[in-house]
Amino acid sequence: MSENSAGTGVKTILFVILSLVFICFRVARCVIKEKKSSADTYSLNTQYLAQEDQRLKTIQRNNWHSKISVTTEEFSDSGPNTKKHPAIYVNNRLNADLDEIGIELLYMDKKGKLIKKDLISLYNIKAFSRDTTTVKNYKNTTSLEAEIVLLKSEKLELCFPDGIGSSADPYHCY
Repeated sequence: MSENSAGTGVKTILFVILSLVFICFRVARCVIKEKKSSADTYSLNTQYLAQEDQRLKTIQRNNWHSKISVTTEEFSDSGPNTKKHPAIYVNNRLNADLDEIGIELLYMDKKGKLIKKDLISLYNIKAFSRDTTTVKNYKNTTSLEAEIVLLKSEKLELCFPDGIGSSADPYHCY
């Protein structure tokens, strides 16, 4: 074999090796770009989902009045229908649990005069549920009124009446 053909063989081998290195480099570069692109897409999706979650929480916080209600059981203070412990019902139609709800109770007589004012709290009211508690009946009470005076949900970042949010989101906290 001549020197010329040996040199050509070495050149061919070097050419093949360099070609393979070049191809591997290009493939690796494409894979890196694809991984970076996937990471960027994941990051954008995560940011979008976080923003959408906050938007939905804001909507629920600002519309809690239409999603949470407190009602009282009608009762009479005399005869067989006397209720020793009238029921208070809390309806939570929010998509989140309520950590605490404070309810002011007004016990009224038949003339509409306030007999007693009381405050009760209920805890851990599940999303889309109804919770019931009973309260003491006071003598001469003919009606019971209930009003929500405190509301907290960590999941919704909701506090009433002590929210620290802006005027556009006044019940925001946590």
